[in-house]
Amino acid sequence: MIKTDGPIYNKYANNRADPPYDDLMRSRVEETVKKLIDKKPSTAHPGMLLGKIQSGKTRTFLGVIALAFENGYDIAIVLTKNSKPLAAQTLSRIISDLYEEDVVQAFDIMSVPPLQRADLDMKNIFVSKKEDDNIERLNDLFDNICPELKNRRVLIVDDEADYGSVGFRKVGSDYVSLTIPKQLDDFRTIVPESSYLQVTATPNALYLQPEEQVHLEGRVFKPLRPSFTTIVPTSSAYIGTDYFFENCDDPQHPSHYCLKHISDNELKALSRNDGRRLSLSEVLTSENCAALRNSLLGFIVGATIRRISQEKNNQKKEKYCFLVHTQTAKPSHDWQELVVNEILKQLNDLAQNNSQLPENLIKIAYNDIKTICDVSGKQIPDVDVVVRQAINDIRLGYISAVKVNSDSDVQNLLDSKTGELRRGNFMNIFIGGQVLDRGLTIKSLIGFYYGRSPKSYQQDTVLQHMRLFGYRPIDDLCVTCLYTGAETRQALINIHNLDAALREGIEKNPDAPVVYVEYDPTGIIKPCNPSRLIMSETSTFRPHTRHLPVGFNTAGVQVVREALGSIAARLSKLKNGFEDVKEPFQISMDDAVQILCEIESTLEFEDDADLFKIDSAIHAIQMMCEEHKPEDKKVWIYPVGFAGKIRDQNRKKKDGTYSDAPDTGSSDTRIMREFALNHPGLILVKMKGDRNGDIGWKGQEFIWPVLVAPKNSRTVIFAHKTQRAIQS
Repeated sequence: MIKTDGPIYNKYANNRADPPYDDLMRSRVEETVKKLIDKKPSTAHPGMLLGKIQSGKTRTFLGVIALAFENGYDIAIVLTKNSKPLAAQTLSRIISDLYEEDVVQAFDIMSVPPLQRADLDMKNIFVSKKEDDNIERLNDLFDNICPELKNRRVLIVDDEADYGSVGFRKVGSDYVSLTIPKQLDDFRTIVPESSYLQVTATPNALYLQPEEQVHLEGRVFKPLRPSFTTIVPTSSAYIGTDYFFENCDDPQHPSHYCLKHISDNELKALSRNDGRRLSLSEVLTSENCAALRNSLLGFIVGATIRRISQEKNNQKKEKYCFLVHTQTAKPSHDWQELVVNEILKQLNDLAQNNSQLPENLIKIAYNDIKTICDVSGKQIPDVDVVVRQAINDIRLGYISAVKVNSDSDVQNLLDSKTGELRRGNFMNIFIGGQVLDRGLTIKSLIGFYYGRSPKSYQQDTVLQHMRLFGYRPIDDLCVTCLYTGAETRQALINIHNLDAALREGIEKNPDAPVVYVEYDPTGIIKPCNPSRLIMSETSTFRPHTRHLPVGFNTAGVQVVREALGSIAARLSKLKNGFEDVKEPFQISMDDAVQILCEIESTLEFEDDADLFKIDSAIHAIQMMCEEHKPEDKKVWIYPVGFAGKIRDQNRKKKDGTYSDAPDTGSSDTRIMREFALNHPGLILVKMKGDRNGDIGWKGQEFIWPVLVAPKNSRTVIFAHKTQRAIQS
């Protein structure tokens, strides 16, 4: 049993109000401390506190520190990202929440005063950036300056643990060590009585490490793979990937409308000022900044709607924020700042001259926001009221843009009381790069123009950019939009699916490690190498999720006709009258695989197509069938659009993105999910494939497959380039 009625812990927990430290939060904190004591996770297998982006991880690990102090721990080391503002923010938060004279004190490791006898009798917290000088100073403090400290019981809390503290990575066939983990390993050697708790929202790089120590560069290296995991609880007010990406293909869900598209041409035009793709004189009309222009107008309308509603309900009128993050290069930020300010300037000039254009643009943005609010069941002020107030705010300069691309910029903009970015105007647009990611809170953020296109989408990198996540008022959510390119959007969906699968597995059994395995073409399954997952190259098949190719055209006429004839002949043998069935029927796994192979020959994918591999879908079907009853390898088949009821759909939507819903969610998918309980389902949608200008189909019929994973199955994840599969 652990002591839970001590003054340090209870004072901290009782002072938490937004959200409160409820029974569930207390139970998770107490469970974590008990495991730290019982399991002694000090070297090879630290504990894991797994939260979501901006979900309250800091308030949770501060509770763990407070309770640990009541149960035999004397010192806490808090490791932060290598960022001066974030380290300062963390220290300020610790002092505000845990400091008590003669009981608990806290220092930045680079400015620790000479510690006296009375200091050593107190509970001490040291904040250290994950930077070599900081960690060297930490080691020196315990080993040389004040060696008494090394004999104390120490809790190391590694905040954002996947950042800078993953033990090593594999390059080719060799393990390569990293400087910061070496120094941390040295510290754990200096202090024999220590426990190590990792805190992160993006844990995959940590779970991918080997379970056992390895010999590296002539020494034994101890990996940081978690030994246990505690999930940080969230309340219903938390908004994360579930809201944005779980139901984004459902027209009845707000996320279907709040996810907006940025064209590749626009992202290129905003990456640098080359004078060819975008002229400042054309920012209100050019297609190469259409999404940025619409996003800013949507932000103005959304903020105006909320402020009008708040005033009407006698609430405090909030100051709202919008974030632009497309590049890491500072010249790109300079150019984007020019473009954003030019859009605001031209809107202002036209409004001052009573031009009709700003009003027309605002009305278009209003109708767009109203669609989201209607689906959400939220009433908003009349359009004329919103237009009048928005025009007035533009005229008076209540909308402004600020470039943030260095630690010094962030430091100057941080509110000293809250540690949040200061909101100086009614509507604030922040333009920046990496410095705006981990740990930084942007309050009342209702718009995000996210155009990053890295060579590889890694879970930790991409998710940490998502400053939209966190505890958000539901009424703010109804005016919130996320703008991305097609590839980025697909990567975010993949990340959500993998993250959800990981958490589901941990919640079923928190003490069981998540198993990462390689699945090679020969079918051999083996432990996975300790490297990060490339999210744009993965497909995640979770229970009852649907998967289909998106972003393709049909192959040549002869190829498609032969394939359709072969598939129809096969189906006729399997089910008489298959063309007019009212519900799915079962066929063998082998027949389903053959049908998919024939369909594969009829599809030609575009360069920017969503990632969908027929061979991975086939592997997934095989694994799903094996999991239920290896001797009963069946697949549910549901042909729709046959027997004169052929479906029709444009190849692209109005916003330029590829169509992605040949099946009808309210009927086709719903029916298949009723049947796909233990066996996978395959909906075969026959399409007209009519021509529609330059972006239409090729004018021939084809079959569009939709795979539905069974409800009672494990998650299967495929990494396409390496054929790595992950099961949880």
